[in-house]
Amino acid sequence: GQLAEVNVGGTENVLRACRETGVRGLVYTSSMDAVCGTRPVVRADETLPYPRRFANEYARTKALAEQAVIRANAPELRTCVLRPCGMFGEGDPYHVANVLRIVKAGSLPFRMGDGRAAFQHVYVGNVAHAHVLAMRALLEPESRVAGEVYFVTDDCPAVNFFDFMEPILGELGYALPPRSRSVPYPVMWTLGALLEGVAFACRPVVRFVPTLTRSSVRFVCHDHTFVGEKARRDFGYAPIYPHAEATRRTVDWFREQG
Repeated sequence: GQLAEVNVGGTENVLRACRETGVRGLVYTSSMDAVCGTRPVVRADETLPYPRRFANEYARTKALAEQAVIRANAPELRTCVLRPCGMFGEGDPYHVANVLRIVKAGSLPFRMGDGRAAFQHVYVGNVAHAHVLAMRALLEPESRVAGEVYFVTDDCPAVNFFDFMEPILGELGYALPPRSRSVPYPVMWTLGALLEGVAFACRPVVRFVPTLTRSSVRFVCHDHTFVGEKARRDFGYAPIYPHAEATRRTVDWFREQG
């Protein structure tokens, strides 16, 4: 499918181009999704194996792509993989943008889950900083980064997805449903499965992608927390944007976009 063509085939094309043009180092941007399956992930580090069953096709293809990058590591082309957690910030097309779009449309009458699941976010500016540090370390004469995989996190603790989004949307003039108005995970998972089934049944006639899926429900209702100490230890990563500044920058960007 298209995801495999872009995530796997595209990555292999980049690796081929690096070899042909003599590029010395490649830092691959993967995702926490690469190790996410159908079960909660709690304070995972880089020793966490790939799941037997991936959360979705995106997760599966990102895992295949990062494996290709690690296999390609060699003295003439050093490679490493960064796995940012749930990214947010200026230009965010997914997390903040999707929630904002749904709230503006009045299509979010309740929260999903019991509010106890924690989700790890990381600001895009800190992810960019991690890439610069990783590349510098990758090109050192005796690099300990080559052939390695790293989670990239912020310093602030993981919180519930809706609790994280609430102050950002509040600054933009929108309110999330109150915590008392929530729907349990099993109900939401069943609804996501039904919508996926309807989308599949309608595919020969009309193609639509449901905004609510089993995968999206799991990501919000299951714990997804990670430990980023390996990046701190191996190439000196530390967030340069504290959470308050990251939030302000994100809000300012979305406000400017109208």
